[in-house]
Amino acid sequence: MNPVRTFPTVILLFVFGMFSTSRTSGQESSQLPRSSAHNVRIEHRLSVKKAAKGTTFQVALVLDIADGWHINSHRPTSEYLIPTSLELASKEGMIISDIRYPKGQLEKLGFSDQPLDVYQGTVTIFVSVRVSEKFVDAGDTLRGKLRVQACDNKMCLAPSAIDVAIPLSFVEPTETVESVNEDAFLAYKTED
Repeated sequence: MNPVRTFPTVILLFVFGMFSTSRTSGQESSQLPRSSAHNVRIEHRLSVKKAAKGTTFQVALVLDIADGWHINSHRPTSEYLIPTSLELASKEGMIISDIRYPKGQLEKLGFSDQPLDVYQGTVTIFVSVRVSEKFVDAGDTLRGKLRVQACDNKMCLAPSAIDVAIPLSFVEPTETVESVNEDAFLAYKTED
């Protein structure tokens, strides 16, 4: 028997066996975890309804991590772990002056001998944005990517870069600014 021809046949049988096993076990393919992005939902909250040009305002990115899953913290305990990170695109007239990640929790998981620094449940990343007083538009969108890797107690999924889009509205520096979502920013103000 030719080993070169046998190898692709073995691979095909293995792949076919994986699909047939998952269907006969009663699990539909739509129920299988597809990527890290499917286990993290993102919402954003602003500290003001409309930001005054020439001022700084805050954004809270609230991450809701699916039950039974975690993502690595921004400062994972091992070099091989992929950290949670937020990258916002630069925008003329706006400066990202601060990004604060939450403190992780040390958890002992089945696939690691050492406790890992992770986020679970709901966590918030805070961002401060400074807007130029010369900013021309009345509205814009701050865009970026949130990079995460979701794991459960047995395995890690492929990392994902989740699109982040934060619509913003601006008013002139002389106009009144209305604060909103104050409860979401209490933790930001006390972390120093």
